[in-house]
Amino acid sequence: MTRLAQIFGILLVAACAHSGESAVPIEKTSLEKGWESLAKGSDRAHIDEAIRHFENAVGEELNEPAALSGLTAALGLAGYLSQDGRDRFRAARERGLECLLSDPGFQARLRRADGVLTSVVLDRVDMQRWDCLYWTTWAWTRWIYTRGTVAMELDHAVVQDMATRVRALAPEERMAEAIGLHGLALSLSIDRRGAAEESLKLAIDHRPEDWTLVVDLAEYVLFPSGREAEARDWLSQLHGRDPKEARGCCIATNKKAVDRMEQLLSRLYESADGQRPKGDPP
Repeated sequence: MTRLAQIFGILLVAACAHSGESAVPIEKTSLEKGWESLAKGSDRAHIDEAIRHFENAVGEELNEPAALSGLTAALGLAGYLSQDGRDRFRAARERGLECLLSDPGFQARLRRADGVLTSVVLDRVDMQRWDCLYWTTWAWTRWIYTRGTVAMELDHAVVQDMATRVRALAPEERMAEAIGLHGLALSLSIDRRGAAEESLKLAIDHRPEDWTLVVDLAEYVLFPSGREAEARDWLSQLHGRDPKEARGCCIATNKKAVDRMEQLLSRLYESADGQRPKGDPP
């Protein structure tokens, strides 16, 4: 059994045990407060506040997709805003998988697939759990990057299949985010960087207020492909700009994008003598 199958096996047993319990009404106030805090999203304090509210909501009713998807999103964003987000990304991934497993139909398909997350299993995900799938994929992909793409190579195909499903299901108002996530997941594979670049650039065209997309393109596609000059050109678009230009949903992540931009530019200028740093960015 693969490592991934073992993980899903553990979660599947827990989900099955819980599915037989009687439903407890969700405390909607905690849920609403969680989404309100997350929507503000102008700094880490709002994200931490959202985590607390969503944890309260999940405590009321484990099988509520909105509470679990909100907690997955908040944990993932907290990981992104941290200096080292590995623990938060891992926690977001686990909560997201719980959210997906709260669907008995998903559980059944996963059992038939011997605990392996395949495209057939993912086809079960519908719009009720689209947010679960989106944020699970978002956190899992960034978790892979923080741990190292080579060490996590077995997870590449899984998150790419997940991102494909996210894009296929995306509502029109979330399509740019889905396309950007698809590009991020594809960038994990060297032979899929062309498609990753296409997706990320398309997402940037439709969601220019989200600077994380620009930095993802530069750091995960252009720079490791030896296209340092292009990476610098893209990053220079953000230089000197105020993250508050963006909508509330992107202020905190844009602040992080600026930090990433400055770090990456330092590395790019160090290699401006034509000596490209060995290996991909960690």
